[in-house]
Amino acid sequence: MNRAPASAGESFLLRHTTPCAILSLEMFNLTNIERLKMPGKPKYDVKNILDLYRQGLSTYQVAKEIGATRSAVERYVRAAGLSRRRFKSHTIIDENGVTQKYCTACQAYKPATKEFFDIHKSGYGGLASQCKSCRDIKYERYRNENPDIATVRWRKWRNRLRREAIIHYSNGANCCACCGEKHYEFLTIDHVDGNGKAHRRQNKVSGGSSFYRWLKLNDYPLGFRILCYNCNCSFGAYGYCPHNQN
Repeated sequence: MNRAPASAGESFLLRHTTPCAILSLEMFNLTNIERLKMPGKPKYDVKNILDLYRQGLSTYQVAKEIGATRSAVERYVRAAGLSRRRFKSHTIIDENGVTQKYCTACQAYKPATKEFFDIHKSGYGGLASQCKSCRDIKYERYRNENPDIATVRWRKWRNRLRREAIIHYSNGANCCACCGEKHYEFLTIDHVDGNGKAHRRQNKVSGGSSFYRWLKLNDYPLGFRILCYNCNCSFGAYGYCPHNQN
């Protein structure tokens, strides 16, 4: 079957793709690229998109750089057979028998443990697709570029974690286990055995949102209850609360 002469865009892609990617070009026949050239569709510089992607930028970063949609960039990348995920295994076993997970951001294999990857229930192996180092870099860049939006999102995330913990440990009552205080703003988590400082040091977790996140990641373990700040401070300072001194 004779094939029609290659267009300028297709010739460029054919010159810059691997042999296995050429097969995908034959199958797709650049239908994605031709579809984007239809009236009413935005026109993008294919060469610029693929060059940026080859430099290590993610499809999201490329889209933001050229002012395109991420889905459009992904279609160009798939049509060119350049998708990084296409040729990488999610996990490998190294020579020491340790399972290594592939980070889609830095494109490196790292131990598939909670120390290097966040927990993500829908992710491959129950872990996030990006390592913690890349996550921190991405979040820091986003916070610097969008400080106001980042602050609002962080507060919503913190309040959601806190509310979920209060609902769980109060069995839905949302009140202090000592005095019955029901104002959400006055409630906090208390260690039943009074060993909060030692417990946080042992698990390498600070207070506040980090502690609420630890509780959620560990499926809300036993040994905690909900108190208001007054009752919590009284138990911490005196070992009892005037509400239940007896």
